[in-house]
Amino acid sequence: MRTDRLHKVGGCESIKTAILDDVVMARTFKAAGFRIGLRSAPDLMRIRFFKSNRHAFFGFTKHLIGSVQGSLWLAPLLALLPLLMYGTLVFAATYGILHQQFLLTGVSVLTLAVHYVALLYSRPGNKFNSLVALAIPLMCVPFAASCLRAAYLLGAKGRFEWRGRDTDMRGGRVVAGD
Repeated sequence: MRTDRLHKVGGCESIKTAILDDVVMARTFKAAGFRIGLRSAPDLMRIRFFKSNRHAFFGFTKHLIGSVQGSLWLAPLLALLPLLMYGTLVFAATYGILHQQFLLTGVSVLTLAVHYVALLYSRPGNKFNSLVALAIPLMCVPFAASCLRAAYLLGAKGRFEWRGRDTDMRGGRVVAGD
């Protein structure tokens, strides 16, 4: 984004209370009459999304809260889908091996392999460790926990803290820690 346009829409101050700040910034630019678009430029900057696994867990929760805010019922559904998808495949492969049902094992392993290859080749500009990508089926467990935590925070508490800001989700505003 251009600096002069960022200043015209109120700078980063205008989005400091937003959970999905990038989405809100795009909407703010659009509302101000500026054109928006996405460009892939992986060599222009390097960022570290999360400092640790703990930050990643809370980061997923933040993104899920922003995504399901108007439809709380989606959070448990989102928690279940990857567990069912990967869990069924891993269970079927393991069951097939243990009970010598090689067709079941083969179909399950082939399905996981196709998903893995598609993941690697569908993201040409991104650089990530292909061995780490093998652990993606295991990541559905913390992802599901993040979904359920998002549902709890939205439904029961109506609040979420992210990087020192306590956000009142019912009112959509920051209430403390500015």
